[in-house]
Amino acid sequence: MKSLRGDVSLKWLPRLSFIVCAVILFGVVLVQPPTSFGQGATGAISGTVSDSSGAVIPNAKVILRNVATGAERTALAKPTET
Repeated sequence: MKSLRGDVSLKWLPRLSFIVCAVILFGVVLVQPPTSFGQGATGAISGTVSDSSGAVIPNAKVILRNVATGAERTALAKPTET
């Protein structure tokens, strides 16, 4: 492209716009709080373990199983009613 200054090449323009976009994206990701990147790694399950008569079973063994992956986790229920 000819201009008053002579032959000006615009080959650098796409690279510059890519760099500007990359810097802006990096800045946005950098300032995001960690909670915006998905679910946390921990959770909670609450409830009461009881027998067929409704009596609370203290220290019951509870097995949590992910049916999709087959992963299991074992825990003991708390000895209180809640």
